Amino acid sequence: MATLDDINTLPEARFLTLDDHMAIAEQGDRRSPKRIAVGDLNNLFQTTNAARGQISVQGNTTPTNIVTAGVFYEAGINGVLDTTTVVNFVATNNNRIGLQYTGSNTRIFWFYGSYDGVAGNNQMLAIRLAKNGTSIPETECRAFTASNQQEAKLVCSWMITLSTNDIVSLVLANPDHTTDITIKRARLVANAIS
Repeated sequence: MATLDDINTLPEARFLTLDDHMAIAEQGDRRSPKRIAVGDLNNLFQTTNAARGQISVQGNTTPTNIVTAGVFYEAGINGVLDTTTVVNFVATNNNRIGLQYTGSNTRIFWFYGSYDGVAGNNQMLAIRLAKNGTSIPETECRAFTASNQQEAKLVCSWMITLSTNDIVSLVLANPDHTTDITIKRARLVANAIS
């Protein structure tokens, strides 16, 4: 497999063409084709290429079913993918506000998640990020809602390592009650950092 060092050691090398099969480099005044598979180039540059995604929820009225106080649940709704900025991610469509990584290499991502939600009077609401359905306790954030009409605003972030097809989603809880939570707005953002 070609490496960046292989490319950097070609004297005065520059790529002339790139198609589905090869790249050709020119060295000085003499032509010396260097064949590098496109898959190798993808591996070489994947860590410098962007991998990102973001989804959102706006104006939701479907409540998340809270069965047990203090237990974190998937939102019960789907987010909408921002297709203008997405690279190597897809939105989940299984009643969770989630992003699924489709890239080929294991990488570290910075995630930001938030929601504005309502529940009963004088109740605490919570948010966490979850990887493949398992919530991450270190990401937990809580906010208090003084009335059933007052929106609590919750935010969390964390660095998470993802392999192909891993999913990160927002999960929520009502720590002390079983009152259902309605997410009014939500967003989940992923950005590769290595």
